Amino acid sequence: MNAKATTDQPATTNRPLPEGWRWVRLGEVCELFGDSFNPQRFPEETFAHYSIPAFDFDQQPRIEKGSAILSNKILFPNGSILFSKLNPRIPRIWHIDDNHSFRRICSTEFLPLLPNENALYPKYLAMVLQEPDFINRLQGLVAAATKSRERLKPEIVLDAHIPLPPLPEQKRIAAVLREQMDAVERARRAAEEQLEAAKALPAAYLRQVFPRQGQPLPEGWKWVRLGEVCEIIAGQSPPSETYRNTPEGLPFFQGKADFGLLHPIPKTWCIAPKIIAKPEDILISVRAPVGPTNIADVNCCIGRGLAAIRPSSEIDRDFALFALRHFEPDIIKLSSGSTFQAIRREDLEMLVIPLPPLPEQRRIAAVLREQMDAGERLRRALEEQLEAIKKLPAAMLRKAFNGEL
Repeated sequence: MNAKATTDQPATTNRPLPEGWRWVRLGEVCELFGDSFNPQRFPEETFAHYSIPAFDFDQQPRIEKGSAILSNKILFPNGSILFSKLNPRIPRIWHIDDNHSFRRICSTEFLPLLPNENALYPKYLAMVLQEPDFINRLQGLVAAATKSRERLKPEIVLDAHIPLPPLPEQKRIAAVLREQMDAVERARRAAEEQLEAAKALPAAYLRQVFPRQGQPLPEGWKWVRLGEVCEIIAGQSPPSETYRNTPEGLPFFQGKADFGLLHPIPKTWCIAPKIIAKPEDILISVRAPVGPTNIADVNCCIGRGLAAIRPSSEIDRDFALFALRHFEPDIIKLSSGSTFQAIRREDLEMLVIPLPPLPEQRRIAAVLREQMDAGERLRRALEEQLEAIKKLPAAMLRKAFNGEL
């Protein structure tokens, strides 16, 4: 191993280093461990096997008893830093240390780096390999060398620069970063749990309002078929030569792919529509997937992947919309098709829903709208919070390797 280190700043960065730090090439403080660790020497040993699609930094490896005997895959010793060979997955690493049950990993998806522990603390290396500036520099080198997203060549990794502080400072940085990363991970998991709970709120609100079949109805309510209180209009696709990619004719909606949060979003237009939905019609997806809904806000052409539900004077439009969303599992059960799910207009007409008096429908719809709006605001706020949490590790790593930790 080459013990000489360079103080040259890599051409791909103009970042100054703190006093006592220096730039080194990975090959000056690491060696690349190849296949000299002969699997045949360990015929009875239990190995852990990894492949990139299932990789997770904290995941336990899949156990294979004596798997190396039947494989020519590389076997890595304890102390390795395994670095993903695949360019899109470059930030993925695995640090084999005494905290893991399996000290040897059988895989072909990583480049195994063995740090010179007299110069480079392995846990510091594990962190610096994930630092955004390092990843960007390395990906630039890969693109320049391979002109593609091929597997990473060892010489590119060994020639890459990292900032190297004195060994005690490396250990301090690694310890602080580990503590910070653990705190971020706890915050991320908490935010994800809160987000899942927020996503479940709309269904919970609907369950509080709508009885299921077989349950007693409140006084004044009755069971009706959807076709008794709504007109259901099946969509029909016009000839493809009448489609336009710019606003000409009417917006043309073909299925759930055109749906927004509440109203569909035009992507295609039609100059010779066959079936036209009107503003305030409920649009329902009737073909793979079955059940999702939107509300038309303009006259629009609908293809055979949609149906328009036009409420009569007996049913409030928003009440009907919330009922359809609550009974979506029942709508799916009514669908059929061996290749993909689809539901007929006649099946939708037979869907049974509970119907209170019109004033009560309007009151319920108003309460549900307020709850849904509040739930959507909460969901968006939690998504923004989660996104901010996910950005914290990169910011922490940048700060640490700028000497600001």
